[in-house]
Amino acid sequence: MVPALPAASNAPLYIVDGVQIQGGALSGQGSNNVLGGINPNDIESIQVLKDASAAAIYGAQAANGVVIIRTKRGKGKPQFTLSVQEGINQPLNPYKVLNGRQFAQIKKEAWENLNGPGSYYPSGAARYGDPDDPNLTNFDWVNELFRTGRLSSYSLSASKGDDKGSFFVSGAYDRQDGQVIKNYWERYVLRLNTTQQLSDRLSLDMTLNVSNQKIFGSISNDIVSSGAVGNYLNSPFFGAFVATPTTSPYNPDGTYAQRSDGLWAFNYNIVQGVNEERREGSIFKTISSMQLNYQIYRRFETGCFWWY
Repeated sequence: MVPALPAASNAPLYIVDGVQIQGGALSGQGSNNVLGGINPNDIESIQVLKDASAAAIYGAQAANGVVIIRTKRGKGKPQFTLSVQEGINQPLNPYKVLNGRQFAQIKKEAWENLNGPGSYYPSGAARYGDPDDPNLTNFDWVNELFRTGRLSSYSLSASKGDDKGSFFVSGAYDRQDGQVIKNYWERYVLRLNTTQQLSDRLSLDMTLNVSNQKIFGSISNDIVSSGAVGNYLNSPFFGAFVATPTTSPYNPDGTYAQRSDGLWAFNYNIVQGVNEERREGSIFKTISSMQLNYQIYRRFETGCFWWY
């Protein structure tokens, strides 16, 4: 039985080693979809069908096209392949923000342009800080919330094939640390593809792909009108750049500070939100199949196909 794609979906139909899978997100905690469970190093070919050719084979489910993915099989002498990749992930040209003294000086000038010389004291200085105060708070909110993340990818495979059968086995580990602290994506993948000639007429073809993904996503995406802080207006990409640098997210004793004076967006401590709100997702998935083929006469074969 082949499941149908949702009517409202605009995703193509994916066929991986004969197994139909539904595209789209599998977790609300971060960007992820069903193809994320496949190691790219295991892919041998990708074929795209569209228009009449796709509909003729797969029917209405192929209205948005078909992507056929075939993974590697064992061929020839034993082969071992190791792939290691390392990299970094960092914000590209982030906005430059004022430090505490620069911010207080700008506020002083604006205040006195409006209300006259000397009017900044004491009210303005009490709210925004005194630029001449040697003990003025100077907190870098952007540096506190953003980082240079590490990207790691390791893959090892072995394969062999001859007239009697073949195998391809691989294992992979990937981890990507996001630009925002706490954010990451991690994946483990194991694959076994094997073909065995059981007799002169009977053969077995089996694929097994098992993956486990872990995601730590962004802070809440609730909107402000729901009573929670909105992800769009008070995500790290917004909150870190509008928080007043003459204030600190921490109290002197190290606990998280709280404010009600509007110096933070929605008076929300974005550092506390990112560090304490847990947005975790875990996805375990298998894309596997088994096919028995029986040769009736020369080039004529019949077969049974199971997938899960």
